[in-house]
Amino acid sequence: MLKSLAIIAIFGFVQINAQGDEFCVQCESSSTNFDCVLTENLDRFVTACPTNNRTGSCFTQITSEGFTRRGCGSQLNGAECVGELCNVCQLIAGSSSACNNILVLPQDRLTCHECSGEMDSTCGNLNGTDLRPIVCPIFRNDDRCYATRAGGRVRRGCESNAPSGLCNNNACTFCLGHGCNNFNGPELNSAFGIQIEKSLLLAIIAVFSLRFLNN
Repeated sequence: MLKSLAIIAIFGFVQINAQGDEFCVQCESSSTNFDCVLTENLDRFVTACPTNNRTGSCFTQITSEGFTRRGCGSQLNGAECVGELCNVCQLIAGSSSACNNILVLPQDRLTCHECSGEMDSTCGNLNGTDLRPIVCPIFRNDDRCYATRAGGRVRRGCESNAPSGLCNNNACTFCLGHGCNNFNGPELNSAFGIQIEKSLLLAIIAVFSLRFLNN
C-alpha cells in the first residue's frame, strides 16, 4: 500500500513539474550570426524558461540595432514591447512547444536576393533559376536591395548588411521592393559602366593635376 502511494506521489510530482515548465525560443542575432532571424531551424534554441518568474508567454523583438531577440516573457520589460517591432505570444498550458518560432518581425520586412558569384553563375543571371529572395538579416526602416558587378563577379544583397565600402563611389545599383535586385545583363552592365567611367575620370583628373603641379 505504501509503495503504491509513493509511486502515485512521484508520478503526480512529475506531472505537475512537466505541466509547470515553460519553453520558449531563446536567442539573439548579431552582425555575424543571423540564425535567430528566420523561423527555420529555431527548434534548437528552445529551452526551459527560468522557474522563479513565469509569465506563460514568449516574445520576439527587434532591438535598437536591428537585431532579432527571442525569449521568455519574464525576460521582457512590458514597456519594451510596443509597436510592430515586438510580439508577445501565449503558451499552451502543459505543452513543451514554444510559441515565438513562427514570426519574422516586422511581418512586411524587406526581402532581397542574397548571393555572390561569377557573371555566368546563378547569381550572375537569375533568369530561370529557383533562387528566391530572403529576409534581410538586419532590420532597418530605410533598407534597400543592391546588386553590384566588380570585374567578372556579381554580388546581391541587403544594404543593411553589405560589406563595408562595397557600394562606395556608386558601385552598387539600389532598388526598393521585395526581391527587386533580380536585374541581369544590361542593368548590371550599366552599373559597371558607370563605375568604370568614374574610375577613368578620376585617373584623368589625377594626371592633369600632376601636370599642373609640375608646371
